[in-house]
Amino acid sequence: MDSQATQRQRRRGEVLSKKGLAKLHHAKTQKSVDQNLRRYTLEYLSETTGLSPNTLSKIFMGSVGVDKQSLEKCFHTFDLPLENSDYYHLDGDKNYPSEPTLTLSLTNQQIQELMKHLEPKQHSVPS
Repeated sequence: MDSQATQRQRRRGEVLSKKGLAKLHHAKTQKSVDQNLRRYTLEYLSETTGLSPNTLSKIFMGSVGVDKQSLEKCFHTFDLPLENSDYYHLDGDKNYPSEPTLTLSLTNQQIQELMKHLEPKQHSVPS
């Protein structure tokens, strides 16, 4: 790989800290109250952020790292600045605060199945 291609690669492995996750959840809840929404769905957040539902699942579950740009897009959607204390790198990089983390190895399909169980079910009313 040449040096230009290496420079363009995104650094993956960024995970929200407890502080960052709490900050994001609070802003998401507040915005849904302000807009009289019951709650944000992955599909709605995907359209709003430009991120895939899979990437959003990774961000909110914190089990798999994503690139910093994805975290920035997610925070920007809720008018939040992404601060260094809001995330850390999974490989134990010394520039990030050390936090205990539960890391799961899940396939995209397993993540989608898990998210189905976490989202409220919509029941149709018989005609």
